[in-house]
Amino acid sequence: MDMLLPPGRPIAFFPSLGPHVGGTKAALFLCQLAYWTPRVFDGDGWIYKSQAEWCQELGLTLKEQKHARQKLRMHGLIEERYARLEHQLWLRLDVDAWNSCITSI
Repeated sequence: MDMLLPPGRPIAFFPSLGPHVGGTKAALFLCQLAYWTPRVFDGDGWIYKSQAEWCQELGLTLKEQKHARQKLRMHGLIEERYARLEHQLWLRLDVDAWNSCITSI
């Protein structure tokens, strides 16, 4: 049997997080942020990716990203910082909130 060519890079997420963080899209966004958190070069844990980069990684539209981030903020799982001069939205996972969420499942 021939191997199928992948259409891109796969990502993993925990569907069980969905009911605890505001839905599947919020869980998807959160898991990708958790993936990048230990890989950041910023010592404070802030991550910058453009909305286009998040869209390419997650397959979420700009509106879906906005709603997912809103739900994650409401649950205290992420922080946002907007650098106005650079027009960049930086995100940071609250690791303590993540651990608390995981242990409550």
